[in-house]
Amino acid sequence: MRTKALGAIVFLGVVLLPGLCFAQSLSGPNQCEGGLGNAVAYFHPGPNKCGSGSGYVGPGDAAVVAGLGNATDFGSCTYAYNRAYATGFNPACSLRRADGNTCTVLIGKNGLVDISVGTPCTGTGPTGTTGASTVTQFCASTTCYVSTVFNQRTSNNFVNTNNNTTQPTFAFNAISYNGYGNLPAILCTAANNTIVTATIAGGAQPYTYSYFGEHTDASFEMLTGSFNGSTGSRMGFISPNQPWISGGTAYAPINIYDNYTHSFQIAFNGSSSVVGIDGTNTAGINLNTQADNASLGICNEASNDAAFNGYVGEVARWSSAATTTQETALCANQQQRWGVLGVPLATAGNVICGTPKLVLVAHGDSITYGYNLSPQSLAYPNLLATDETAALTPTSSHNYGDILAGFIVAGISGYTLDQSAPIWVDPYAMTPGARLIIFAGTNDLNQPGETGASVFAEFVTYFNARLAAGWSASNIIVAEALPRNASAPDEANRLAYNALLAVNAPTYGYQEAPLGTDTVMGQTGQWSNTTYYQDGVHPTAVGQALLASDMFGPTASCSACPGIH
Repeated sequence: MRTKALGAIVFLGVVLLPGLCFAQSLSGPNQCEGGLGNAVAYFHPGPNKCGSGSGYVGPGDAAVVAGLGNATDFGSCTYAYNRAYATGFNPACSLRRADGNTCTVLIGKNGLVDISVGTPCTGTGPTGTTGASTVTQFCASTTCYVSTVFNQRTSNNFVNTNNNTTQPTFAFNAISYNGYGNLPAILCTAANNTIVTATIAGGAQPYTYSYFGEHTDASFEMLTGSFNGSTGSRMGFISPNQPWISGGTAYAPINIYDNYTHSFQIAFNGSSSVVGIDGTNTAGINLNTQADNASLGICNEASNDAAFNGYVGEVARWSSAATTTQETALCANQQQRWGVLGVPLATAGNVICGTPKLVLVAHGDSITYGYNLSPQSLAYPNLLATDETAALTPTSSHNYGDILAGFIVAGISGYTLDQSAPIWVDPYAMTPGARLIIFAGTNDLNQPGETGASVFAEFVTYFNARLAAGWSASNIIVAEALPRNASAPDEANRLAYNALLAVNAPTYGYQEAPLGTDTVMGQTGQWSNTTYYQDGVHPTAVGQALLASDMFGPTASCSACPGIH
């Protein structure tokens, strides 16, 4: 059984997420630190009883299994390169306060940096004390600068010895992991021209970079690179939402959203280069043949002339070209450790690295579309896919919401749902793991002369057409209609329509999502609650999140919601 309160998933029983070491239960003693026990998710809350081989899978482990081999360089203030590095004693980065005190952050046996109550941060300690402290204590009420990011593959660390604001900062709670907790990261500031650099072997192509980060600004900014001012690799953003990669010839892939985390895998190999972003790999890209130089930067390219604004989670380099399969393996490992990549190349849903176990095909009206939401990924299909993936069921989503559409009412596409389904929906009928979510009827109910019974009959026509197209009845999820700012007869028809959906589900064999039973959003008159509704019809971002939670089910406000399966 699983239950979900809005924004938090609770598992009952033994849980193990790849890349992390979880407690055996949420209520009992934490036998395997670094998990969800006692709401200290992802940070090492005590002496680790699991050991370094307890389940952590770092990028180095994933690369070796995939056949890429070990990286030449790896830097992160958050994670261990591999299981072997996660001893509880190895360093991630060194921090400096403005008062000159320093502290070295260690990585716990669970593979994560320890910032709270585990193995202490070693150094000069907080003002007025002697000896060691935790990172939380050391950085309390002040800024912590990153003076060194330890290269977990060699002794050539990423350093900046200037002891001023050109050093990046250590950001607590920088990256949210699916609502469980927040992960720290390196915060780069272009205005201060922040950078840390490491001496590397460099050399001719091929070579591969894998990095994870978030761009927060509009300028020409490089997250990482080995560029000496005229030649070398350069990886970052050229403008808002626009990645930019060059090995002598620039390549600007399709736009991605700023202010969201993204996964990058770049194999520099001349005209046979492979560019992977958020699990979408494009082969045969010509990045030119420039060699890497002997210096590698984080928060900037090594020539220090294109400073980055945003967060850097990790940067890794290999001296060989990764295949598309190997890039997918690296991306999947980043997803397991950093969280679902929720806002990728397309706005229609989340992309995951690898083959999804569930493929959500959402068909409906403006509610499914995510009317007036920015970004559109805040609509329930993407949020539901995120919930499912976080619950260890990798899920992708495809949003086919059509504003104004109904079963027999044309949307802005010019199609009714009956007409658009063969074009948009039915191609997925035979896709393994595909589930069709049909969330419609409110626009039909709002038409003169319609009743709950007549709209249910229109749904049955739609449903039977899907069966004829190859959909299995058990793979179709039907959502009940929500209240809206309409006249009383329409509300009575809505209740009648929902009742018919519920009572006929066993007969027809579809799954029903009883959203109309939700106690804060589905009852008569609740369309006026501005926490959940924008305008009496369309859900707010909070409302969309509740719809996703109800479909994941059950929730405190929808105990009858069974969850899709």
